[in-house]
Amino acid sequence: MIRSLILLAGLLLLLSVAGGCLAHPTQPDPGPIDIALTPTIKELARHVEILEDPTQRLDLAAALVSVDWQQNRYDNLNFGASSAVWWVRFDLSNDSGQDRRVVLEVDWPLLDWLDVYLIRTGRVIDAWRTGDQRPFASRPLNSRDFAFPLEVPAGQSRQVVMRLALSDGIYDPVPLHLWAPTAYTDARQWDNLLTGAYYGALLALLLYNLLLFFSTRERNFLNYSLYLSLLVLWNLGFLGYGYQYLWPDHSWWNNQVDLGLSWLPHIGAALFVTQYLETRKRMPVFHWLILGVTAGMGIPVCLALADSLGWIAPSAWVVNGAMVMSSVLALLFLSAGVLAVRQGFRSAYWFVFAWSFLTVGVLIYALTSFPGLLPTNMFIKNSVNIGSALEFLFLALALGSRFNQLKDEKLAAERHAVELQTAHANTLELRVQERTSQLREALLRIDELARRDDLTQLLNRRAFNEIYRREFSRSRRENAWIGFCMMDVDHFKRYNDHYGHMAGDEALRRMAGVLSDSLRRPADYAFRLGGEEFGLLLVSAAFPQRAIGLIEQIRTRILDLAIPHVRNGAGVVSSSFGLVLAHAPDLYSPESLYRDADLALYRAKQEGRNRVVVVHPQESRSADIPDD
Repeated sequence: MIRSLILLAGLLLLLSVAGGCLAHPTQPDPGPIDIALTPTIKELARHVEILEDPTQRLDLAAALVSVDWQQNRYDNLNFGASSAVWWVRFDLSNDSGQDRRVVLEVDWPLLDWLDVYLIRTGRVIDAWRTGDQRPFASRPLNSRDFAFPLEVPAGQSRQVVMRLALSDGIYDPVPLHLWAPTAYTDARQWDNLLTGAYYGALLALLLYNLLLFFSTRERNFLNYSLYLSLLVLWNLGFLGYGYQYLWPDHSWWNNQVDLGLSWLPHIGAALFVTQYLETRKRMPVFHWLILGVTAGMGIPVCLALADSLGWIAPSAWVVNGAMVMSSVLALLFLSAGVLAVRQGFRSAYWFVFAWSFLTVGVLIYALTSFPGLLPTNMFIKNSVNIGSALEFLFLALALGSRFNQLKDEKLAAERHAVELQTAHANTLELRVQERTSQLREALLRIDELARRDDLTQLLNRRAFNEIYRREFSRSRRENAWIGFCMMDVDHFKRYNDHYGHMAGDEALRRMAGVLSDSLRRPADYAFRLGGEEFGLLLVSAAFPQRAIGLIEQIRTRILDLAIPHVRNGAGVVSSSFGLVLAHAPDLYSPESLYRDADLALYRAKQEGRNRVVVVHPQESRSADIPDD
């Protein structure tokens, strides 16, 4: 594992250095820059002169006449740890026949103070005072970094002078670019697109793991989400997007972001690592070291806050102390992961692999602080973001592995508990459980029998009283159609008189079988209400054609039974149906719906029997109901 990490780090470093060497010349190129010949993008650092002002007292006039100007030797401005103010100057010329514009980009959004002067023959013709300790509105262009529009008329030249200063004296490498205006706009769009993809991917991981936490209540997912959200918040400030979009009017707050907010991701990381690796149980020494170093990082943060409030003098060792403690904490995390792997903790493999990406990315970025060691290219500039994106991706895989492991352990523990319970259960307890189960089943059977008609096995009048009102209320709640149908066997009294009551009972059983076989939906019910009278309850959103067709099908199937009935006009047993269909918002009650179905049945008998009469509640009318 350790050998693999070393090889991975070496490979990334090699690619970064090789890419930088291919992309950037290293020899200085003094002399004015002819913007008429400026390509789409031009690296400026090797064209500029720099002046160190350790006293921090030089003004523009004194700086211009100083004899200590030196040609910059690197492909970016790399001042390292320095409490001095730095001056930068270069000349622009326009040898073409038309006025030209370019955009000067200072690509480091954490510069505290940045003054830019445009000079013609020793006189300042334009100036900007900006920086991340000044309001965002002081920037001439709406950009996360610093961009300045420069115009040079045809046949003229201009000198550009910049003053750079920091409160903490820790300079990151500062790339300088000179752009054609359209090329600058295109580059910003690509930069915003790539950064948006980065934040979008992290946001998707954040939401996904929050959902996993709410569904599983596994704390590892919550700690991962906390760590991820805090890192994104710090990253917004580190890249300048926070000052551009979130707090553009709060320069004091923006000054605290880089160091102050950097503590929060470390807290989130410590909570995640200690929970994920179970350091308190597996490695208590590492556990308390991690918590101690994490708490200790608050000291530089508090000192930096006191510095910003003017309570103490600014000092670079505050920032250096925070960086050292951050590095120690990262090594503790990685070492704890390696130790967990050696202990046989299966899920720690993914953790070590994930954490290695961030460690290598931060290492590459840190090495850029050494002048001339690493050139600046796209990979080195974004090494922290690339490393963190890969880290969170593989940490998500690590969480999945850990969750599966916890689930397996839980299942194994449950299985063991069940085996112990079964092994120690006595015969009396088993018999009690068995008798309790039998009693419960008997009670359920008794209740079911009490709800069934003995002859037809359909639901009886007792069940009808319960189900009818319940389904009526549900149809109103769900805005559904409801249908209630009264069914009566035609001239059944004559059938009993002619064929006998035993034959009548058999005929009722056969017709009940037709009803049971026809009503297969859970929301359709068949009841024997008494004698030869049946009730059919239908609840559905697919009305009314389905209900009418279903009742008509039942009527036909009863005829198809071909039960002889010489005293009926059809020659066989037939039935009459009164069906009421209504929508939930209609004004009716359970009683009025029942009454209307009864009246519809009466109409079916009046009109010759062996038919289905369909009405709505408002179509019903008072009428006498016959006995047969």
